[in-house]
Amino acid sequence: MLGRLVPILMGLCLLGCGGRPSRVAPPALDPAGAAAEAIRQFDTNGDGRLASSELEACPGLKAAAGEADQNGDGELSAEEIAGRIGTWAADRVAMVAVNCSVVRNGRPLPGARVTFVPEKFLGPNIKPASGTSNDAGRVDLAVEGAQVQGMCHCGFFRVEVSKKEGGRELIPAKYNSQTVLGEEIVEDSMRRKQGIVLDVSGG
Repeated sequence: MLGRLVPILMGLCLLGCGGRPSRVAPPALDPAGAAAEAIRQFDTNGDGRLASSELEACPGLKAAAGEADQNGDGELSAEEIAGRIGTWAADRVAMVAVNCSVVRNGRPLPGARVTFVPEKFLGPNIKPASGTSNDAGRVDLAVEGAQVQGMCHCGFFRVEVSKKEGGRELIPAKYNSQTVLGEEIVEDSMRRKQGIVLDVSGG
């Protein structure tokens, strides 16, 4: 991506060799480049903006539309998307804790594989986070390649929930291969702090 690379995940220390703390290398992100790529991927009518109907194909960005739409016109411009991404850099955090659980038909769903998949326009540095729900439906996410549990990178994510028995998928496609679930993970999110409940009810 073009533009100045901005480190967005900073400040998290882990124990390295010999018990010494080692800093997690912060992924870098180009907000303007990522925003331009989002427009390229999802602007189906070519007007340079993303309407609510176009955001249906991008659950992660749709989840952030209320915060990103600064002028309240119901659409997202490249500038608004870049501005929202830029707030993650300003937060100056490495990873954030995510409280997540899965329910189906009003009951906790154990044994479900949950994956937070970063929207592709963010580039390769924002990694997926995944975990399997326990008997209470709770999920401890683990970032790909990281050594900590219950954490996630900041970003726009589409969320996939899968549970299989005998090779057969038990969860409707709208929650996995054709997911409509999306989350924006940021440091100041009350939804993240209070707990993200993924409801995969229905047939």
